[in-house]
Amino acid sequence: MDYPSKAYLDTLGKYVDAGTWYSGYYLKVTGNVGTVTSPIGGKKNGVESWFCGNFDGNGYTIALNLQDKYADMVGLFGMIGPGAVIQNVTVSGVVRGHSMVGGIVGRAFRYGTSNLTIENT
Repeated sequence: MDYPSKAYLDTLGKYVDAGTWYSGYYLKVTGNVGTVTSPIGGKKNGVESWFCGNFDGNGYTIALNLQDKYADMVGLFGMIGPGAVIQNVTVSGVVRGHSMVGGIVGRAFRYGTSNLTIENT
């Protein structure tokens, strides 16, 4: 599945939050997605949601503006789970939260990563 814009990533986040974990799916960024303002998955309203698919950033940089000092599990992905693979992505921008905070992933279990970069802006 191709993700060419921020709207697609926002939709991905909503589906993950609703319980679609994308296990077995390959998702590839195919264009500039702009600034992400909400993590994909994580913990919202006391409910944990995992991303368990394969996310290929395709070499793109994704800007982050994630600022909630009370939030847990904050990053491009709030939480990734079994089988998740995050690769070929750079993130830049601001990421703030309460606990389990990271540029790319806030909380992770049994996952794989490759070719990841965090730029300080």
